[in-house]
Amino acid sequence: MDDRGGNNDIYGCDISGQKKIEFPICTDANGQWYPKISGNVVVWQDDRNDDSDIYGCYLPSGTPFEICRHAGTQANPAIYGDMVVWEDNRNGNYDIYGYRLSTHAVFPVRLESGDQVSPAVDANIIVWQGNGDIYGAYIPEPSVIRILSPNGGEMLLAGANGVINWSSSGAVGDYVKIEYSTNNGQDYLIIDPNVANTSSFDWDPLPIIDSNQCKVRISNSVNPAVFDESDDVFTIFICDPNLTGDMVKDCVINMLDFAALAGQWLECGNRRDTNWCDNN
Repeated sequence: MDDRGGNNDIYGCDISGQKKIEFPICTDANGQWYPKISGNVVVWQDDRNDDSDIYGCYLPSGTPFEICRHAGTQANPAIYGDMVVWEDNRNGNYDIYGYRLSTHAVFPVRLESGDQVSPAVDANIIVWQGNGDIYGAYIPEPSVIRILSPNGGEMLLAGANGVINWSSSGAVGDYVKIEYSTNNGQDYLIIDPNVANTSSFDWDPLPIIDSNQCKVRISNSVNPAVFDESDDVFTIFICDPNLTGDMVKDCVINMLDFAALAGQWLECGNRRDTNWCDNN
């Protein structure tokens, strides 16, 4: 916390090299207070909105982002890994609230009469002072599915082989349901209702459709509330039927097609009479 600019700002210093490198993290108007760091993420209490909120920034050169902006005061943050916690008086007294960087979700940790203050966090354990005593809570890791591809912008050839990739954490389960949409997620069709949660699935063949409004959705086979869908639309297209020289069916004519043609030169396609070609 540094007031060289006339109000409290957040600065950092990289001490990993032979020469220390100092740099600003947040110099926004009004005050920034009580910075805490975990890995490459810094969080702090921020007064830019005329009351205290919680902001963060990814180092070394990220843009500050809002973690919690709510009526009342959000103050005294702490961070460990994916979890940010702070004291919050939105309910008239100070309670403990949390936020996961991976899911962008704010959640109450402890709502109680009297003030709950001075939170600290380590992994999934949060501790704080409440009414003169020390309390703790275990926060289970959330169930998260995240689609990696196709996740928007891809161009896929109908009838060809496609691959769906995703990541999962928490209690997602051993099996997931995979679906696709051709109308930007308004309706979904099932690809496989119960596939092993291995983070990869061969979508082979791709459906014979022509749409630039496609999405994929993956959900827990038992609990559909745990799901993710493509961030944006991708395209599955049907190759122009006038491209008759496409020997290998990849919707482009190149040396692979000439090689396929050369490999079949003078071959006869009549399997019942190989002499038929000699007379035609």
